[in-house]
Amino acid sequence: MTEERLTHVIYIAGAGRSGSTLLSNLLGQLPGAVNVGELYYLWERGLRDNILCGCGTPVRECPFWVSVLRRTEQAMGVDNLEPLLAAGVQGARTRYLVLMSTAAGRRRFVTRSQPFVHVLRHLYRAIRDETGCRWIVDASKFPTYGYLLTRTPGLQVSVVHLIRDARAVAFSWQRRKPSPDSGGELFGRMSTSRSALIWDTWNVGAELLGRLQPSGAYCRLRYEHFIQDAAGELGNIITMSDLQTGAENVVRDGVVTMRQAHTIGGNPVRFEKTMTLRLDSEWKRAMPPAQRRLTTLLTYPLLRRYHYGRHGSQEQ
Repeated sequence: MTEERLTHVIYIAGAGRSGSTLLSNLLGQLPGAVNVGELYYLWERGLRDNILCGCGTPVRECPFWVSVLRRTEQAMGVDNLEPLLAAGVQGARTRYLVLMSTAAGRRRFVTRSQPFVHVLRHLYRAIRDETGCRWIVDASKFPTYGYLLTRTPGLQVSVVHLIRDARAVAFSWQRRKPSPDSGGELFGRMSTSRSALIWDTWNVGAELLGRLQPSGAYCRLRYEHFIQDAAGELGNIITMSDLQTGAENVVRDGVVTMRQAHTIGGNPVRFEKTMTLRLDSEWKRAMPPAQRRLTTLLTYPLLRRYHYGRHGSQEQ
């Protein structure tokens, strides 16, 4: 019996609105890598809601995803993968993060998730075989889902913990952004207090995921540093993930030219053909003082841990 060829996954963890769509898009430009967006949402947003794939086609009609699902079903010997996906993602929600905090809880979590782990093994392998890329970039961000990937046979996972100032994240959740997937409706918005608490929870979860990784398979990346030195930070991720390429041809004078990508979820920049890397600091002048103070209060311990100053300056 031949040994299964490894599929490498670069998994982006952290809170939403931290720049994960941008980062995953850039990583997906590297030779040998493919960006699939937020694969956790393949069932909920992709198949159930039939949102637009990054190629602009509804997911259910996208030839790429039709072929990937067919490959997965054939490998597993099932006629319909959707019920397995739906049940699996429900069992990997953030509420189960507490199980990751103890060895007994982790064993219980992985044991009861074995049907979903079996799906993930074949799904990621199908993406690898469909694209010919050994490195799959997944920006799902859920610490729980990321942990299941690290326990999936055939996958070798490197975790990028992406962090952005909590006040910038809270401000982003208050913006009124049209969603290209819903006929002009707005993206969901979130209250300041809820945004701050989720920022805390998901970043703590991402740190826990990192501590459970083998040495050298986890790194932290601040959004602000990434925008200022994209090539350098991409180089660090390339080294960690053992990607056999360089970052020099991805970013030219702060501009990135994007290849078409079959991505699930993410913000509207996934549809853009070119992107200019520019630090978004509007929150510093436009965020209401009361919201700013509340976010700082609720997230201050982690802000300090990640070297963000009280007023948004970056400490070394």
